[in-house]
Amino acid sequence: MKKVRRVAIGVVFRKSADGVEFLLLKRKRKGWELPKGGIEKGETAKRAALREVREETGLTLLKIVKRINEKIIYNYPKEYAARHGYTGTEQKAFLIESLGGPVRVEKRSFSGFAWLDAKNALRRLKWDNQRNLLHRILKGAFSKK
Repeated sequence: MKKVRRVAIGVVFRKSADGVEFLLLKRKRKGWELPKGGIEKGETAKRAALREVREETGLTLLKIVKRINEKIIYNYPKEYAARHGYTGTEQKAFLIESLGGPVRVEKRSFSGFAWLDAKNALRRLKWDNQRNLLHRILKGAFSKK
């Protein structure tokens, strides 16, 4: 088994009177994370990121601001790999601005959502790789110059 799952992540933000807020989703029984999902055959990572954000959040007024150049690669634990048929994942991330509209989370997988400032989003994210991704974005796109 040498199969890597290709995934697209959408780091969704909006501008508010208080500054920039990031959208996190509460996955049932697993914690808070960014919208993400598998890249389907024949689909680009960019299209997959937009599709996944739309499917998981209900947001449709979206604008890709930039692609995050680094790939996020990690290997799954052996038990997980054996159960799911993948040895690991290669993730491509996109910074996506929400231009408005209500969030309606996909109820099968998620129990809630939150718009959070950077500090609270970093605290709440469950996965190290997603926290590191948000750190990199904050140092780049949202750094104060």
